Amino acid sequence: MNRLSRRVIPQGINMRRAPFLQPRATVHDSAKDGFTASSAASYEKGRPEYTEESLQQLMNVLRVSGDHRVTGNTAKYNIVELGAGTGKFTQSFIRHVAPLSDLQLRYLATEPSEGFRATLAAKKLPNVVVADGTGTRIPVHNDGEVDLVVAAQAFHWMDTVATLQEIHRVLAPRGAFAMIWNTYDYSFDWLRQLDRQVLTPAYDLDGTPRQQSEEWRKCFFAPETLPLFSALHSWYSPYVHTGTRDVVLNRIASTSVIAKLPEAEQQKYFARLNHILDTHPELATARETQQFGVPYVTHLAWVVKR
Repeated sequence: MNRLSRRVIPQGINMRRAPFLQPRATVHDSAKDGFTASSAASYEKGRPEYTEESLQQLMNVLRVSGDHRVTGNTAKYNIVELGAGTGKFTQSFIRHVAPLSDLQLRYLATEPSEGFRATLAAKKLPNVVVADGTGTRIPVHNDGEVDLVVAAQAFHWMDTVATLQEIHRVLAPRGAFAMIWNTYDYSFDWLRQLDRQVLTPAYDLDGTPRQQSEEWRKCFFAPETLPLFSALHSWYSPYVHTGTRDVVLNRIASTSVIAKLPEAEQQKYFARLNHILDTHPELATARETQQFGVPYVTHLAWVVKR
């Protein structure tokens, strides 16, 4: 699947009052309370990695936006990752580019959660510097020196005009800002039931941001940001993450709105999840083989600095 989105301002938005116009100066409570050292292990075990196809598509974006960095047969790129978490995307990307002899990277992975940041730093990934940082506080001193800013499974936490202005500050001319998510494929009924019985009730407790709501798109249409970037482009591809039952359980355990709850409350949601895994007809073969395939759609979206 491959398509580009049109830059159409969503209907019904009051641009003067929309919440995305307000800076989100601090980390959201659900992220702060749910993404901790204690939940990092579940995040590592349950979250899918990123496909070679999606990483290659991102490299295509980088090579087009950063072609001025090519000297002779070598390309030298500066990359900043926002909300790097435990490094699921970071590790996938660094592994993907490792065989490319014509590529030199300086990669800054930023993450506000101390526990997640420690997990990422412990991986000791080559050419990766790990630092504290947020969307509105990118630890890059010089303006216009970054070729790619990327947010993997993260931009919905920081989708404000202030974040886009900070990203624009650090990007080089024609530099790209890319967002990538692995999202559940809701064409499968068992995942629709998972959302209806487990995820949506948990998210509705306090209105925690979700990528699936598409609210993150709105900040790109604010008067302050429309002149800063190109149209928003999108690329989609299906992906199945296969593993044991524990992979599914850890995936849900790593969701911020579940991870932050007291254990007794968590068990209510896990009881609903286990009922789905035990009874849903779409999972009959998975129960027999003890290999559960979780269908995702990888969504890569990007803009280019004007």
